[in-house]
This record gives sequence, C-alpha cells and structure tokens, in this order.
Amino acid sequence: MILQSSLPTHYSEKSYITYIIDHLSNFLDDTNSLYVIHPDLNVIGGPEVEEKLVNDTNFKIGIHVGNERNYEPKFYDKLDIVFRFYLTKNCDYNKIYPINIGYNSTGKENIKPKSVKNLSDRKYNVFFAGNKNIRPDFTNSISLIKHKFNIHFTNGFRQGVPIEEYMEMLSESKICLVPSGYSPETFRYSESFGSGCIVITDSIDDVWYYHHTPAIVVPNWSVVTEQFLINILNSNINEIQQKNLEYYEKCLSPESNANYIINIINSKKQ
Repeated sequence: MILQSSLPTHYSEKSYITYIIDHLSNFLDDTNSLYVIHPDLNVIGGPEVEEKLVNDTNFKIGIHVGNERNYEPKFYDKLDIVFRFYLTKNCDYNKIYPINIGYNSTGKENIKPKSVKNLSDRKYNVFFAGNKNIRPDFTNSISLIKHKFNIHFTNGFRQGVPIEEYMEMLSESKICLVPSGYSPETFRYSESFGSGCIVITDSIDDVWYYHHTPAIVVPNWSVVTEQFLINILNSNINEIQQKNLEYYEKCLSPESNANYIINIINSKKQ
C-alpha cells in the first residue's frame, strides 16, 4: 500500500490512525493508495493531494479524520472509497463507510489504552475528566456526586493532565462516565473500553461498531446516583471487564477497524 498523505502531528487521532495504517500496510499491496483526509487539507497540502489523486491509477482509499461538526466531502469524487470518522448519517455504505474515531493521543504516536489490572484491584471506583462547558446536563447531574468519586471538570478540550497520565488514571478506574462531546461520538468511549473499564454512556449511534455494545446506556445522567454506581460496583466486575475488552478488540481497536476496511475493499474488488 502506498501512503499518499498523512495526518498532521497535532491531531488527537495521530496514534490511532498510525496503528490503522500500519495494519493496512500488512495486507494491502502497492496497487492501493491511501489518502488521509482531514479538515486542514484546505490549508496544508491540499493542492499536492489533489494533483496526486488526478494522476494516481491505483485503487484510491480515503480515510477522513476529524470534521465532527460539519460535512466536507472535498476530495471524495476523486477517491474510489472513503472511510470516515464522525457524522455516520453521511455514510451511504456504497462508497462512504463509517469507522470508529478511536482514542485521543494529543498528537503523539505509540499511545494506546492499557488494561493490566483486574477491576477489583483498581484504585478509583468512578472516573471522569473532561470539558464541563459542552455538557451542561451531565455536569449538573454529576456535580451532585462529584465529591464522592474521582471526577474532574475542565474548561476546555485538552486542558486536563498529560495523555500518559490520563491513560494511567483510566487503567486504575473501575467505572468510566462517557457523556457525549461536541458530537455523539467521543474518544472517551474507546479509551474506557480499551482500558477494560465499565462504561456508562447516554448516546449510542446505529452503526456497526456500536452494535451489541456492553456499555450501560442511561436515558439521562440524573439516574446515575451514588447508589446506582454502588450497585454496579457490587456486581461481578471482573467478568464484565473481560467482555468489555473482547468488545474493544472486536469493534473499537485500530486493528479491528483496519480489518473492516480491508474486508470492504476486498468485497468491492470481487
């Protein structure tokens, strides 16, 4: 596989997309070209990418990263197939397919969630760290129990602890709260499952990697009381952990999403 464009280093998805590309490279030969499309192509390397696309005789694969708040299909007409993060409603399952957004690495490579400890041996019962300003309902509800657990609010994106420390805190947590972000999809979903945590969330899209999720889906955050959480902690949490890790490896990991891409491409070429 020939990589024709890559993701700038400041992108949160840098580590996740790098692992996807590495996996694809093991299975797709050099009759395939991969173009990583992102919102900054309008100002960084766009003309160069357009020129490559015009002259490229390979099967042209696009992975569209970022772009969670609007739909920008630039370059799509020159690609043979597109796999995109976010806005799954714009996927037609003919040329445009959805893949999971993965986890945040704040522009660093070689970052992955880790899940070494059994849940019963972890330090924190409940964990959340994130922007309070885009989640008023969640913030108001969880503030009632905030002092009981390891819950921290920030005033913006990437304003918490360094990513390595954040991943370490996840690996020491039993339950992770996963509210929606700017869109229904959030890095925290994959980060929590990849860390083996029990996931409580309020939003699940109808898309392949969310089907059969073991997450606890609540109608609103007011139901997440201290007793609600204690009841979960008193269940067989180590058994839940194993199911969550299996789900992550099957549906959310970079390898599973790369396999999805490979399978779709192979079906198109038959």
